[in-house]
Amino acid sequence: MDNGTRCLVVDDEPRIRSALARLLEVVGYQCTQAASAEQALEILEREAFPLLLSDIRMAGMDGVGLLREVRRRWPDVAVLMLTAVAEVDPAVACLQAGAFDYIPKPFQVDEVRARVGQALEKRRLILENREYHQHLAEMVDQQALRIEELFLEGVQTLAHAYQAALGRAPTFGGQTPWMDSALLAEAGVETVVFGPGGAGAHAAEEWVDLESVFAVAAVLAQLVAEYCGR
Repeated sequence: MDNGTRCLVVDDEPRIRSALARLLEVVGYQCTQAASAEQALEILEREAFPLLLSDIRMAGMDGVGLLREVRRRWPDVAVLMLTAVAEVDPAVACLQAGAFDYIPKPFQVDEVRARVGQALEKRRLILENREYHQHLAEMVDQQALRIEELFLEGVQTLAHAYQAALGRAPTFGGQTPWMDSALLAEAGVETVVFGPGGAGAHAAEEWVDLESVFAVAAVLAQLVAEYCGR
């Protein structure tokens, strides 16, 4: 448990609410108390809490309603439900609705500490896992972009080299042909731009014949395979 972790304790019975808050404060939590689910929602709109403990049975909105609202609006909050020993079915229903755990009354100090600590650890792992997958998705996108860049650069370099080797590389105004990778990426692979300002774009079919395509494709396939295998 991280020292100073904030916790919102919700119960409409002042004695139980205060006792639980004091128990948590002794082991280092910073507790805020709410006398109802409605008050708890008002507090959550103003302040952030990684942990919330709520009684199931309360006047007005009960703990189940509070749980569902918290899960909908603040899904990163770890919610633990407080329940009487005989209220097993409601507690199980709360777990199915997204509660991290439940704590039976009367409270046992060691059990409260253990269950709260486990809930916070579970929350930490969930957040880390989400961040990892987001980072992984970004890495995949970057790799896909890099492969596309390699492909476009390869087409430009290899196609020209191949045509030059055959002694058939055309020129436009005394300049060698080129392909604009940025325009190619924007317009799609089918659009090929030659020469300054795209002059000679109509010459694509004349410039790259079938033999060139096969030669370029073979080298590009090897290039992309080597890159993906890194």
